[in-house]
Amino acid sequence: MKHSPLNCLLLLFCSCYSVDVTFNRNVNTAEINRIAIFPFDMEARQGASGKLEESFTVEFLRMGCNPVDRGHLNRLLKEQALSQTGITDSSHALQIGKLAGANAIVIGSGIVETRQRLDVLRKAFIQVIDVETSSVLLAGTLQTGALLTMEEFTQEIGRHLKGKICLNGNP
Repeated sequence: MKHSPLNCLLLLFCSCYSVDVTFNRNVNTAEINRIAIFPFDMEARQGASGKLEESFTVEFLRMGCNPVDRGHLNRLLKEQALSQTGITDSSHALQIGKLAGANAIVIGSGIVETRQRLDVLRKAFIQVIDVETSSVLLAGTLQTGALLTMEEFTQEIGRHLKGKICLNGNP
């Protein structure tokens, strides 16, 4: 398969990134196993979709977690009269997470754009928050200037999380 110089440059540029994940050392993340993944507040540029929560659902399943069903979460959001996009108030997300039976929520934001017909993240931020204590369990960022697909970003976050959450099986 022949690659054009532009595609090779894009691949080279996309492979240079920095994902930083920081854990709260004062909490036990091993007990986290049921996770509610909320719609991310994404700024979509150039026709990109920005459905990062779908990629995180797959990655959390790979780790052995038990994500809350998207349909159930959406019904709870509608019942609570909250918008399905742009949930920026984590206290509302924590309440919904509790109603959904989750012991942690995932919220985040980012900038996604289309390059060579591929949605890539220019910048991303994720937090996993304990619903009982409201403690931030971890925070992860994709540094500005990097370009990763949504799947690559979620896999990189998953690599950092593996062995740290969802250790006690599903409820």
